[in-house]
Amino acid sequence: MTVTIELPERMRGDVDERYATEALVATLYTNGKLSGLEARQILGMQRRAFEEMLPRYGFSILVDEDSGGESSAERAARGEAMAAHLEAIAEAGGIAGIEDPVEWQREIRTDRPPPGRGA
Repeated sequence: MTVTIELPERMRGDVDERYATEALVATLYTNGKLSGLEARQILGMQRRAFEEMLPRYGFSILVDEDSGGESSAERAARGEAMAAHLEAIAEAGGIAGIEDPVEWQREIRTDRPPPGRGA
């Protein structure tokens, strides 16, 4: 798809095609309309360059961009389910029943020996 935007003449030196393209792609990426891979392909950027570009347009690099094809609606549904589970835990007393978190972790944790070091 090709997008054409007519800008006021006074903006000629301030906004060039690259700036407009980056701003649009960054916005679409942040709103979940483009994956990180799609955004980088459109802009011809490596991941690091893309992450460094986002703050120039007011966006955070902390967006979960490569969600394995998960849509924003699916992410929202997953988030709502997680919130419901956390509320259920809180209603059941949460972790208030754990007097010493370090001791609790030692009791439930099962470590496996590092590779090549035996049991």
